[in-house]
Amino acid sequence: MEADGDSGSNDTPGRMTFHTTADGSATPTERLRINSAGDVIIDQAGNYATGKFMIYETANTKMGMGITLNQASYDNEILAFKSSDVAHGMTALAEADTFVSIAKHAPTSGGVVLDGFKDADGTANRAANIFGDLGEAADTTDTSSSAGVVSIRGRVTDGGTSVQAVATTGNLFSVDNNATARMLIKGDGTVHASDTSWATALDDLPDAVAGRALVTQRTEETGGGVLAGYNIHAPQLVDVLEERGIVTAAEGPENGHEGHRFLNLQKATKFSWDMGFQNFLFLWHVVKEVMTPEQIDRLPAEFKAGIDLLEAA
Repeated sequence: MEADGDSGSNDTPGRMTFHTTADGSATPTERLRINSAGDVIIDQAGNYATGKFMIYETANTKMGMGITLNQASYDNEILAFKSSDVAHGMTALAEADTFVSIAKHAPTSGGVVLDGFKDADGTANRAANIFGDLGEAADTTDTSSSAGVVSIRGRVTDGGTSVQAVATTGNLFSVDNNATARMLIKGDGTVHASDTSWATALDDLPDAVAGRALVTQRTEETGGGVLAGYNIHAPQLVDVLEERGIVTAAEGPENGHEGHRFLNLQKATKFSWDMGFQNFLFLWHVVKEVMTPEQIDRLPAEFKAGIDLLEAA
């Protein structure tokens, strides 16, 4: 190996180049270059036109220009970013000043773990963030080929050299609390959530009235209109919806979303089930206590079948 300095017919001033030869007599091939700007350029094939940077690797046919890191059989971090401002204390996972690490998920099969580390000096959130910044208006279509500004795509092998869609019942996407799955999105878009605390009785609450009271309150707060005669001003029922966790408390003006609430989807589902049952129960009482047998006989068969089931229960 030879090292050339700032002179010579084949060298550029301000650049150090390392050459290798097979037997000391062949024409040298450039392998490493440190230019005047301090850039370190390593090219195992001697082909700088492609701009490949490879460590512990000889070829990457899927790359025209980029960086290839071959970790061999190691299973720890393949890439880490550090900062002297960071001291997170979770050193069983990464060194204290590491704020991002990338590693294999499974030692013998791969997958990626992208881990963000954040200490206690700032806000208690957002240790990992994904931002999508689009230089135009977002897609507004609602089809199976639509996509968001931020898109997450899951695929499985097609059994050959390519990929295909996840099967209908396959787990396409999950949200986990440490090692416990809390939400699953299936291949057909079905959403499963594991929280069962919402399955508590709400039948002592007039669901339809409470739901309308919430709609009335929010609509009036935003300056909209509600069908005349159907406004229900019952803030006490809205308070109960908050207490039972169906909706969060209304946000204040300090965050720019005054009156906004989050809806608990699981509890809202149970709420709607109870609402439908209560409405049916009201009709059942009307049928049993007000209508004549002749009027009952004229009811649709489906409704009478529901009454029979309710009586049998």
